Amino acid sequence: MAKKCYWCADKDRELSSSEFEFRGKKEAVEICSEQCEKDLLDFVAYASDHLWHFLIGLFALPLIGTVITILMQDVDNGGFGCFVIFAGMGGVIFKYPFVTPQTVAMFGAKKGIAIGRYTGIGCIVLGVGFWIVLSIWG
Repeated sequence: MAKKCYWCADKDRELSSSEFEFRGKKEAVEICSEQCEKDLLDFVAYASDHLWHFLIGLFALPLIGTVITILMQDVDNGGFGCFVIFAGMGGVIFKYPFVTPQTVAMFGAKKGIAIGRYTGIGCIVLGVGFWIVLSIWG
């Protein structure tokens, strides 16, 4: 398997080795250009600064949504609570599109971020759909 750029996943260009640090762990990666390296380092800095926001959002919003779902069961079959769960998590994933290392290995970090954002949009649409269906059903 040919080596590819960690950021853009381009296999056709000459690669150079680069190193970055994330949460105290150094990682060596192959990069194809200075622009890709700059973009990668900018995103790593963004991820380092916002990791706690991401984790709190992913754990707090389902809890809040569950409480709302239980409390609003008689009003709209818990539709608004489902909206908070799915759309809230979708918003968090869209704002902080942190994907797995396996996704980055397959598609590159740049495309992985796009996949994360599309997943967030899908969750938001799903939340709106649940809210509409459960509100009409109730």
